[in-house]
Amino acid sequence: MRKQYDCIDAVKLLMALFVVAIHTNLFNGALFPTIRLAVPVFFILTGFFSFSKITAAPVAERKTVLWNIEKRYLQLYLFWFVVLLPFTIYVRKYYTYNWLDFISVFLRNLVWGSTFQASWYLMACILGLSIVYLLSKTKQILLISLSVIFYCLATYVSKYQLIIADNITWNNLYTSICHVTGTPYNNVCIAIMYIVIGKLIAEQKLKVINKACSALGFVVCYLGLQYEFISASNHLWFVYNCDCWFMLAPTAVFFVLFVLSIDIKIPNASIMRSISTIIYCTHLPILMVVSKMLSVLKISDTQKIYAFAITIVCSFILSFFIFRLEKKSKLKILKYSY
Repeated sequence: MRKQYDCIDAVKLLMALFVVAIHTNLFNGALFPTIRLAVPVFFILTGFFSFSKITAAPVAERKTVLWNIEKRYLQLYLFWFVVLLPFTIYVRKYYTYNWLDFISVFLRNLVWGSTFQASWYLMACILGLSIVYLLSKTKQILLISLSVIFYCLATYVSKYQLIIADNITWNNLYTSICHVTGTPYNNVCIAIMYIVIGKLIAEQKLKVINKACSALGFVVCYLGLQYEFISASNHLWFVYNCDCWFMLAPTAVFFVLFVLSIDIKIPNASIMRSISTIIYCTHLPILMVVSKMLSVLKISDTQKIYAFAITIVCSFILSFFIFRLEKKSKLKILKYSY
């Protein structure tokens, strides 16, 4: 029987709330790097659950299992791409391009970035799982080394690129790369190492240790993350982008190991998992509307907390309607929303 991870489902909902907090700029200071754990945790869990299924299957069936997992992500992507298409056209300003430029920009956004807002995560999972699966056929040290290189590159250009901001050669090279592949801290580059970590946990090569050791490792790494945040904040080269931190990876690893060591039963945990997916896919369009509304009402002093709260409430209401409507025979397609 497949083990149920109710605590993980609860954590996914918490991480979805963290993502909304990121995009509403709700927290600054010490709490800021804390909410940045959301995306790494999501990627590690994707790798863990995906490769738990893949490695449990007979070797001859593993490609089929991978395809079934990829198909679910593709269905989720396609559903929200269609539903959010008006928002996407407005935000990406696709209507301003000629046909050739539109095709070029759309394909780049599809593969290396986002079509509908925040969709880069879904595509990073689709590409990352395939890449990690294929590279798994090589030596494990090669897979780990390549993933670390991609992670360090993404973190460097996200957080520390301004160290050599005056280097014209580097700036020209980076601009050219981003023009083709988008920013590496918001595409598959940052996903690969986290998916590899999830795979290693699934294969028990990175074992789930006891609660005390996991908690201690998390605390130590979290303090390291705070130190990196404070140290970087004192230098001008810090202020480029805040998506990645070097200490996010070990902090996220110990956090996931700790959560996996908790075996508790939570009523309706699967609903939490579904809601977390809906929140992630819809919160930015909702936030855009909410922000416009707050601006019209001239609510600015506490706009962040209002924007966060209203976006969350709207996401929960939308989830409730989806769960109710999908029970109707003509609306079963709504199940692809989560």
